[in-house]
Amino acid sequence: MTKPKLTADAAYENAHQVAQDLVERIRELLFDLPVPGNDEHPIHWGHVGSINEITKRLSSVVAFLNFTRSKASLLGPSATVGRGVSSGRGEGETGLDFLGQCAQVLDRRARRHAAPG
Repeated sequence: MTKPKLTADAAYENAHQVAQDLVERIRELLFDLPVPGNDEHPIHWGHVGSINEITKRLSSVVAFLNFTRSKASLLGPSATVGRGVSSGRGEGETGLDFLGQCAQVLDRRARRHAAPG
């Protein structure tokens, strides 16, 4: 049985949809984070550290995306940026990998916040 050949367009379309889904999940998780003024769940320094870490990671994603856009505009429509581009986060890590990690961190923090006790 022959495997169907995956085209770059199809792979990109799939990865782009995954990225959009991750951004939506991050948006949901950020909305569910504690806010100042809630007496039942007052803000503490752990929350400050968490939101600072989230901001740092999301800023890295934005920087990666800006770099990707600027490189593509300089090199023209045939330019590609992928695993070969160093994002400063580790060899072989893509923006999608990093978005996934951000979503996982937010998921863990949301579960901890929702846990009784």
